[in-house]
Amino acid sequence: MEKEQLILQSVQEYNILPLTSACDANCVFCSHRDNPPEVEVVRIPFRTIEEVERTVSFLNEKRTIYIGESATKIIEGEPFTHPQWEKILRMVRSKFPRTLISITTNGRHINEHKAALLRSLEPLEMNFSLNSASVQGRQKLMGESIDQARKSILGAELLSRYGVTFHGSIVAMPHLVGWKDVEDTVVYLDRMGAKTIRIFMPGFSRLAPAELRFDPAVLHERLALFVKKVSYRIDCPVVLEPPYIRDLTPVVAGVIKDSPAHHGGLKQNDLVISVNEFYPRSRVEAWQKLQQSGKIEVMVKRNGEDLKLAWENLKGTKAGVVMNFDFAPQRAEEIIKNMGKNRGKQVLILCSTFAHDILKAVLRLFLEDCRGISLYPVINRFFGGSIGAAGLLTVGDFLKAWEDYCLNGFLPQVIFLPREAFDYQGRDLVGNGFWQLEERTGAKVEVT
Repeated sequence: MEKEQLILQSVQEYNILPLTSACDANCVFCSHRDNPPEVEVVRIPFRTIEEVERTVSFLNEKRTIYIGESATKIIEGEPFTHPQWEKILRMVRSKFPRTLISITTNGRHINEHKAALLRSLEPLEMNFSLNSASVQGRQKLMGESIDQARKSILGAELLSRYGVTFHGSIVAMPHLVGWKDVEDTVVYLDRMGAKTIRIFMPGFSRLAPAELRFDPAVLHERLALFVKKVSYRIDCPVVLEPPYIRDLTPVVAGVIKDSPAHHGGLKQNDLVISVNEFYPRSRVEAWQKLQQSGKIEVMVKRNGEDLKLAWENLKGTKAGVVMNFDFAPQRAEEIIKNMGKNRGKQVLILCSTFAHDILKAVLRLFLEDCRGISLYPVINRFFGGSIGAAGLLTVGDFLKAWEDYCLNGFLPQVIFLPREAFDYQGRDLVGNGFWQLEERTGAKVEVT
C-alpha cells in the first residue's frame, strides 16, 4: 500500500512518472551503496503498461513530466531498462501532445534508433548523466566495460546528431579520475551541444570506504573555483550543485545559447536589478520573473554599469536564463506567515548545514524583527560523512541539535523543521515521525 501511495505522491506532487527502480550501472557514487541499514527505501519492479497508464492520468499537463527522477523514498532507476519504455513514452506523448517530457539517463542505452525516436517525441529533453567522457573515467566511476564506456560516451554525439535537446551532468570525483578528466568532460558536453551542464558534488556516508572519502569543505570550494574558471572557456552554462553561494544576490549563472535571453543580450555574471519594473529579492524570484510570457524588460548591472535589455518570451518557451537556486520567495513568505502565528514565542529554526547561510540571509531580508528567533544548523550524524542536505536529516539528528542548542540555556517554545526531511506521512527516512520531537522536547513543531 505504501508503494502505491508513494507512486501517487510522485505523480501528483512532483509530476514524476515512476517506471522502475532497476539500474544497470554500478556507480561508485550511488547514494544507495553505503546507506545505513535502517534507511527505509522502496524499490519498484518494472511497472506494467496498465499500472503506468493508471497513474499517467494524474499527471499535470501544464508542468514538465519527469521520468527517471525521484523525490520520495522510491529508488529511481534507469528508464531505458524498462522492456516497454518505447510504448510508455508514446502513450505519454499521445496523452499530452504539447507537454515537455524530461528523461534522466545514464546513457548506456542511447543508440541511433532511440535518438531518432526521442527527436520524434518533442517537446522532450534528456538529462544525460555522463560523469566522464573518457573510457577510463566511465570504467572507474560507473563500472563499465571498455566497449560499454565507448558506447555510452557516443550517446552524447548521437543526441546531438539527431537534434535531441539534452543537458549534461557530472558527479565530480577528481580524487578518483583527476581534474583534467572533469574538465575534458565539461568541454566534450559543450562541444556536443548540451544546453546546460550541472556539476554535482558527490556525497559519502560514514559507511563509505576510505577511497571515496574527501574533505567536503575543501572539495566544495575547489569545485566552485573550477566552475568559475571553466565557464569562461565554453558557451554552455555550468552550475554547481549544491551551489557555493552565501547570499540572495540575483546574479546570472549563465545564458543558454540562442535562447530569447541570449538574443536579448543577457550575459553570465549580470546582476538583475529589475524585471518589468519588479525588483527581485533572490535568484529564484528573478528567474521566475524572467520566465514570464510576453515582453521582458530587464535592468542589469554589468561591470559597474546599468544596462537596459529587452526580449520577448513566447508562450510555452523558456527564457534560457540559468541561475543558482537560493530560496523561493513563496516559501520564505510561508515561513514568515507561520512565524507570525507564533509571535512572542521563542522560535528555533533547525536547518541543514547547506542551507544555513542562505536562510540567515532570508530572515534578514524578510523579517523586520528577528528577536526571539534562532537559526541553528543540524549536523547529519545518522548518515555522517559529507552528507549535508535537509532531505537526509532524521528526527534523531534534529533531537541532538535541539539538545546541543539547549546547552546554552535557551529553551525554544516552537521548533521549525525543513519539510524535505519528511514524507507525505510526516516520517523521516528511518520511519520516525516529526511529532516524536514534540513528545521529547515539549515544544510545538512546525514542518515548513
